[in-house]
Amino acid sequence: MPVEIEPFAWALTVSALRIALSADGFKAPKLDLRAADGAPVKSDGGNLIIDCALGRIENPAALHEKLISIPGVVETGIFPDMTDLVIFGDQDGVSTQTR
Repeated sequence: MPVEIEPFAWALTVSALRIALSADGFKAPKLDLRAADGAPVKSDGGNLIIDCALGRIENPAALHEKLISIPGVVETGIFPDMTDLVIFGDQDGVSTQTR
């Protein structure tokens, strides 16, 4: 799951993310700064992207609210209550999931 964070004091934000995720039951969450060609990838707003390997998220809306409340977090890759249909595509084809 991607998390967009402000570049100022980004290491402190990542530390707070790790603490919040561990407290939420994600054991030793893997958090990686997204990079390409050895340089951090920046969002359209000039912010950094942290990729979080979490596994199954039982309560996405609650996790989104918890993470968005951390200073330095701009947005998460969780978009609660935005749609009733999700379309997934991969090398095996396309599948859908409804609410």
